[in-house]
Amino acid sequence: RMVYSETNTGVITARTVSHAGTVVAQIDVGKAQTLMAVYTIPAGNDGHLLNYTAGVGKLDNANLSLYIRDGVTGAFRIKSEMSIYESIQRQEFSVPLVLREKSDIDFRALGATGNSLCTLNFDLILHKWGK
Repeated sequence: RMVYSETNTGVITARTVSHAGTVVAQIDVGKAQTLMAVYTIPAGNDGHLLNYTAGVGKLDNANLSLYIRDGVTGAFRIKSEMSIYESIQRQEFSVPLVLREKSDIDFRALGATGNSLCTLNFDLILHKWGK
């Protein structure tokens, strides 16, 4: 997660290798955060992913995939997918997805034109061990 403590006046990027690598995160001017739908379960906690809601605007579409990287195995795996066209859709898990500590949640959207704007939010409960 990238967060800037004040309103940024320029674009801030994170790359795989300094200066020349692939951009993996970006904070747009004035946003002070990436607006990416990613999260890592903190050490000493389990996460329970209850649902997610995604949407695109008029004349827009996106294929959305929920990837989870288990904190132990290290491989990203698709846990859920949906196609969205000019709407908002919600995916509820009848049994929450249980995520171990240090697991990564990564939502990825791909539109037909490559310029789709997708909004996403998710509900997650953290359970601290021993509490």
